[in-house]
Amino acid sequence: MKFNAISPKSAAPTDRKTTGILKVVLDYHYVRVGDHYYTDLAFDYAFWREFLEIFDQVEPIARVRCAATVSPGWIRADGPGVVFHPVADYRGLWSFLRRSPRVLRDCFRWASLPGVILLRTGNLSSFCSLKLWLSRRPYAMEILGHAGESSARVKNVQFLGLGQLIGWITHRVCRIVAARAACANYVSKSLQRLYPTRSGQEWVFSDVRLPVEAFAPVRPAQSFERRPLRLVTVGRLEPEKAYDVLIRAMSELTRQGMPDLEVMIVGDGSQMDYLRRLAGELGLERRVKLPGRVPPGEALQRLLDESDVFVLPSLTEGMPRALLEAMARGLPAVASKVGGVPELLAEAETVPPGDVGALAQCLARCLGDPQRLAALSRRNVGVAQDYRLDVLEQRKLAFWRCIAATAPYGR
Repeated sequence: MKFNAISPKSAAPTDRKTTGILKVVLDYHYVRVGDHYYTDLAFDYAFWREFLEIFDQVEPIARVRCAATVSPGWIRADGPGVVFHPVADYRGLWSFLRRSPRVLRDCFRWASLPGVILLRTGNLSSFCSLKLWLSRRPYAMEILGHAGESSARVKNVQFLGLGQLIGWITHRVCRIVAARAACANYVSKSLQRLYPTRSGQEWVFSDVRLPVEAFAPVRPAQSFERRPLRLVTVGRLEPEKAYDVLIRAMSELTRQGMPDLEVMIVGDGSQMDYLRRLAGELGLERRVKLPGRVPPGEALQRLLDESDVFVLPSLTEGMPRALLEAMARGLPAVASKVGGVPELLAEAETVPPGDVGALAQCLARCLGDPQRLAALSRRNVGVAQDYRLDVLEQRKLAFWRCIAATAPYGR
């Protein structure tokens, strides 16, 4: 039985709490300072606290490194009812190869403890699933993106010429792990088709749940007549986000005679220096702004409200949170045709990933037509309404109750 919406049984009252421990395996990096765990971006304590509506305790299993002091902008991730199980931290292929014995040992150790298990797609989930298979323990899954696409684009893998092979292997492993899941949630329908379960206990909803304050009014055509127009994008400055493609598209638009244009690339990451250098080489240092990370909430909403068009040039995505948040603020958007993007944007506003010319051409068509931009603003606000917190809450709780029912193990 596949749940794209709430079945009558799923929509039953949710005032009864299911006692038990939930372990969530996720490919994310945390920092430990003393006895506490911190994040600089996502999956903070507020995120984990939601699980306590159903479970007595939630125990994330994630990569963790240690630090002596708390840096500005870090947010506590642990707290009452949330207990972390750290896995040896690694970044990239070579780091993993050096630390793989400890990584595997940590995954097997934590996957052996009592509690029901939720695997969020990624390397750690693949390792934990092996232990769960050997011990014949059931588990649930959340499928967040195309497993093969992200693995194939790891820098060291591409350098060795193994991108397609590693991508294919990772995709096949994810299909096997998903098939054995007792139940699964997908952030897009395309992922549901790629990674079906044998059980048929499937939900489709995003973990992006927009509160009322995330929405802004539709933008009128005259708001797009100001100059310069500002493009904006938000995310980690990593190769798979392809912000170099956006900068090169900006250069192409400038050559085509669109000088009244600037782009704001918001976020931190390993490519910050490279992107600054590229902008300088293309003569765009005054048009390309790299302000670093902007805190979520009011600060980010204010920046989006001061921008005109959102651009997502990624090579791979699941259901992109940044795109949905921009759509809710009434921003027209152009994005790569990857992951769940086709479920959000019309064909005319999507382009092949990595195609500088197609991105520049699509932006040129949109930017020169204020009426079209106003129509896209209206459409995007409407689409984002489907991701309102109140709309998705019942689906989320129904899926979590299915997770709780996978096994009485450790209650």
